[in-house]
Amino acid sequence: MKRKRRSQKPKIKLLQAPRLARLKWLRHAFTTRLPGGFNLNYSAADRPAKVEKNRRALLRALGAKTPGPGWQLITLRQRHTDIIRAIASTPPEQLSGSQRERAGGVKLVGDAAVSDQPGYLLAVQVADCLPILLVDVEQRVVAAVHAGWRGTLSSLAAKAVGRMRQDFGCKPKRILAAIGPGIHECCYEVGRAVVEAYEGRFPYGEKLFRRTQPSPSEVHWQQPRLEPSPSFGTRERRPRPAATSPRAERFHLDLVEANQRQLLAAGLQPRNIWASPFCTACRTDLFFSHRAEQGRTGRMMAVIGLVER
Repeated sequence: MKRKRRSQKPKIKLLQAPRLARLKWLRHAFTTRLPGGFNLNYSAADRPAKVEKNRRALLRALGAKTPGPGWQLITLRQRHTDIIRAIASTPPEQLSGSQRERAGGVKLVGDAAVSDQPGYLLAVQVADCLPILLVDVEQRVVAAVHAGWRGTLSSLAAKAVGRMRQDFGCKPKRILAAIGPGIHECCYEVGRAVVEAYEGRFPYGEKLFRRTQPSPSEVHWQQPRLEPSPSFGTRERRPRPAATSPRAERFHLDLVEANQRQLLAAGLQPRNIWASPFCTACRTDLFFSHRAEQGRTGRMMAVIGLVER
């Protein structure tokens, strides 16, 4: 009589940057929504218990122990700022374990974290914004960056590199960068105010946008109007000038290109910058997308940390 095989739980789908994956003393990953809507954010519709379960599963998948002394999942209260938090120890206000979050514990506001301490898994939560992971392979310093259009406008990724230099003596030429899945130029339409902000901030700002003209179906034609005829003294219909839609010219922002340029300007070598080819808005089967799903969606994580020596 054949024994029934126990049904195995579907494995978590994680993405990794090839060069970072080869570092045995490093743990990193970009999560996806698989399996079954793998949400890692408490503010989404999932029950806190489910989010806790997902976070524990993530740590196990990375070969880390359940959150506790020696390995802490560090998150921040992200507000699209340029605030960078250096995590050198674990005072209570810097920890974001599920029990503390449920109890309403204090969390630091910020959109990037940097540390040289083993056992801390730095995390940023995303659902279209770019997650960027940085690591100095000699000093063994890591950083996690949350770069939406506001963070990118404030050069947050470059500032994180600067913080690694200032606080830990890192040299940019030794830093590896991994840009995870996020919304790409194909799907990221922005308004004219964003275009003007970038063009006013960066000399190459104009090159970060793809401009498209409206299709014929997007142009509104006004009705003809009656005007006096100079020859007969009567009124005849003459067409008014065409009036285009307010969405006539469209602007698509390339966040990946913008952040690559900033990392290069900060001193990173081109060969040391890796970028995921995935657009979150195009691939809602694989990723959460705030824009494509109209705000009703979960959050993924990009995580990075040093293994205990």
